[in-house]
Amino acid sequence: MQVAQHQSDVFLAHKYRFKLTKPPRQSSFRVVAVVFYELNDGTIWDFTPIGASKSEGRPYVLGANDEPCFIGGSICAERAAFVQLRWLSATGQLRKITKVVITTDAAIPISPGMLCREFMSSQPYMSMDVPIVLGTCICKHCQLDITKVEPESVTSLISPCSKRQGQSHDFMGLVTNLNQLYPFPSPYTRLDTQGCVALGKRWSEHHLLEGYGTEAENALSTGKIQQLLQRAKEASMSDYRSALHPIQYGAAVLFTDGTLVTSHQKKALEYGSTLDAVTQLAPIIEEKCKISRNQNITPEIGEPNKIRPMLLAQVDQFGIAHSPFASARAYLSEFGYDDCVVLVHTFVGEEGNEQNIESLEPKLLQVRVDQLAPQAPEIW
Repeated sequence: MQVAQHQSDVFLAHKYRFKLTKPPRQSSFRVVAVVFYELNDGTIWDFTPIGASKSEGRPYVLGANDEPCFIGGSICAERAAFVQLRWLSATGQLRKITKVVITTDAAIPISPGMLCREFMSSQPYMSMDVPIVLGTCICKHCQLDITKVEPESVTSLISPCSKRQGQSHDFMGLVTNLNQLYPFPSPYTRLDTQGCVALGKRWSEHHLLEGYGTEAENALSTGKIQQLLQRAKEASMSDYRSALHPIQYGAAVLFTDGTLVTSHQKKALEYGSTLDAVTQLAPIIEEKCKISRNQNITPEIGEPNKIRPMLLAQVDQFGIAHSPFASARAYLSEFGYDDCVVLVHTFVGEEGNEQNIESLEPKLLQVRVDQLAPQAPEIW
């Protein structure tokens, strides 16, 4: 029953995709997100977000990707759908997100990008195990290809599958969730501003810079860990625009040649224009690793005599180590630094306990970049 529902929902998303006769101007690549949700008991469906509808009595909102001339300002379909739910959450009507369905112009399932993974992880109405259903453009049974949005494809989409005895085509790719897509989120992920400060102050009492609770195989020396955490914390003090937001972030990276470099977040009045601490290390990392910016190449992991980043930390003013945020995860993963070790603080307690994070205890872990950016789309 659940699989059949997933198939039906993917089919619905493709119907909306075919309504986008013009693709985004920069990528020429369509993405559609259908976000299903439930309302609180007794709530009358008296407010309909723009783009909202119902399928078999289940309300949902729609989102599509769009792009300005600078591709860094693009918005993904998932976030375009989720922002509409603000109207329901702000009025107390929204109970929870029940499913996210994503279809694209690609023949293979495409997982959400890092920005969307981070945004969805921050939503208090979406559990980390909510199914995220990824569609394809190739029917599993008859191999019908609907990658191109053309009149002929529309006709083929609504026609019965020749291999399923009159049933609809099956374009379901795979089912995943945020636990798999966005591991080790920041401890602040679902807290408001006051909650971030309160947790930071409480955790700062645990001597975080001393490697409290460190657990890892092939752990680096405690001295190097402490030094990196301390330098990153010191760098956070240069993130001085606290009137915009009270949390300050610094980053530090240790290279295989023993050099250590730091940077800090630069907050912007428009939050989305903020420069995160880790991404600002990119020019230094590339210079150290001798990456050619004029050629589409990346260094090979384990290449001899090649200087590489070996240990990285992003730390706030309280000493808490946070995983790199979305843009930085994407950069480190896509540009060949999967083997770099990252220090992160997570919490010890009942798994999935998202409501009482303030009462949980911090633990310092060492994780590789490839653990922070799993299931990358294989589209190149």
